[in-house]
Amino acid sequence: MLERRIDAIQKVAGFNSWFLDAYAAGMLFDSYRPGAPMTQAQNAAGNVGASRWISEVLQLPSGSEDGNAATAQGVLFAHGMQTPVIGWGDRDMHQPDTADFFVGQWYPPEQPGVFFKPTRLKADYRRVHFAPVSRLPLYQAVFHGSVITSHHWLFDSLKLSDVRVENELTQLLYNVPPLYHLSAASLDQRLPLIVRQDRFFRPLHERLATQALTAFDWLSEDRLVQQTTFADGTRLLANFDAAPRNWQGRTLPEHSMTALLADGSDSQYQVQAAP
Repeated sequence: MLERRIDAIQKVAGFNSWFLDAYAAGMLFDSYRPGAPMTQAQNAAGNVGASRWISEVLQLPSGSEDGNAATAQGVLFAHGMQTPVIGWGDRDMHQPDTADFFVGQWYPPEQPGVFFKPTRLKADYRRVHFAPVSRLPLYQAVFHGSVITSHHWLFDSLKLSDVRVENELTQLLYNVPPLYHLSAASLDQRLPLIVRQDRFFRPLHERLATQALTAFDWLSEDRLVQQTTFADGTRLLANFDAAPRNWQGRTLPEHSMTALLADGSDSQYQVQAAP
């Protein structure tokens, strides 16, 4: 049924990729229906098979929400392994009368607030999900060379206003693509930011997307200067501090990323203020 539905939609819509919601989220179940029993292992194999059918038969990249190990073999990209779903069921984030942390309405259709309204996070969410001093690239260390990770589609790169710096620098440090929501009204404001980051990120990702992440290091005692190392020898240095730092005779500007390539060349990028 899934194959027939996708094939019919594809013939009309002509998508260049497919997203199977929750197929790689790791939600696996046993089924005891008469005549149709299924184990969790069979459930996982079915989800992997559905994703692989898209990439092998339709020759299109397929992805899903999350990319947990039990079902990650079928996906090429994974929404939510960089920024996950945050505050699901938290009334302060989902009720309009709680303006401080409300993520926004699902309208107007041309620019829903849930995607475009800048939103602040509660302190506990900031600490758990974005504090650089306690965050580790564990998923990227396992899957960087095989699964392209990204933010969950609810929280694009510009959505969470009070973790903008931490979010963007961590994304670059782990060599994770940004995710942007666009509308006709927001294009003039957002396009310059997209172009600016693309100039720095695209050449790196073209080099590193299929490279394993081989090391992660804290380079300062306060853990605000961090480094990732990739299989080809490229090193990415992030300075999360609001002041410049010196490292081995090199100045790392505040809120900056420095890329040291295996051929000896380097490039640098600073996070700009939120739009």
